[in-house]
Amino acid sequence: MSSDPPPSFSGDWFKHITQAAANLIRWIAELIQRRDWFMLLVMVGVGLSISGVFFRKTLNEWLPDEHENALWAGVILVIGLSFVGALVVAVTTMPRPRRPKPADMAERRAIKGLRAFSFADAEIFAQLQRCRSLRECLESVTSDAFRFGILMGDSGCGKTSFLQAGLWAQLSDPESAHRGIYIRFSDQDPLVTIRKALADQLQLPPSTDKAFLPLLEQAVNVAAKPLVLLFDQFEQFFVHYTRESDRASFIQALADWYRHPDPHPVKVLVSIRSDLMHQLDDLHKALGYALGPQDVFRLKKFTPAEAAKVLGVIAETEQLAFDERFVTEIAQQELAIGRMD
Repeated sequence: MSSDPPPSFSGDWFKHITQAAANLIRWIAELIQRRDWFMLLVMVGVGLSISGVFFRKTLNEWLPDEHENALWAGVILVIGLSFVGALVVAVTTMPRPRRPKPADMAERRAIKGLRAFSFADAEIFAQLQRCRSLRECLESVTSDAFRFGILMGDSGCGKTSFLQAGLWAQLSDPESAHRGIYIRFSDQDPLVTIRKALADQLQLPPSTDKAFLPLLEQAVNVAAKPLVLLFDQFEQFFVHYTRESDRASFIQALADWYRHPDPHPVKVLVSIRSDLMHQLDDLHKALGYALGPQDVFRLKKFTPAEAAKVLGVIAETEQLAFDERFVTEIAQQELAIGRMD
């Protein structure tokens, strides 16, 4: 008779089983060290389930009949609690799925599409071919002779960007002798809009009962320097207040400020579309001012060469490829079509 062990109990088989057992024990130890209760509970449930399938018949032979049902009911209960516990651990500890990030274009600072450059974009805006216009406008609005002026330009020429990223940013510098207050007009009552802008930008205490002149006095005292009120999209005032009687109270408030014998150190720059300049006639008459050349600023659209340089700065900022010659040709074609339209 042969004394060799059966093939199923060969050395390789024993080695394989030993290695598998060692790997299992090592894995369980790692789960305990990491306190991975989810996997441990799942492992307990799966282990008991497998044991029940393979060893139930054998165990039943050793157990008294009256204990069989109680034992396996207990095993099933433990298996169920293991899986329920694993589910609870997973719900409470696993990270929630994150929403996908928006496309890169939404995160690019320089690429604005139809949106205006804001206060935070002052550094980029300073490179966008508006330096001369910005310098001239700043010199005028901060001069002693300036009290009221107009920034005009075609729709889409960049007036809002000019005010926000240009004038407002410059006039908010601590070294500036003046303090700029940006005010965007809408369908809201203009005095409410001005009061809110002053409160937000100067941290004024909330107030709803202050008239225009006392409000300006309070703002100047808090700022401790002359103010320059930048009225953006002023045409909205006429769009939403179509009747002369509806506009009378705000126009009178401006007139009281402008004509005051001892006026507060406050200046106003009104931004409006060129095609709606005629809407300012009532305001002209009420204030009784005569605008000089230094009080009216016309913001022109970029020439093809300027537009190409602007796009070049944006491309460089966002690290995009840029062909200046090609872009200039396209800009010339588009602007030529626009003039023919």
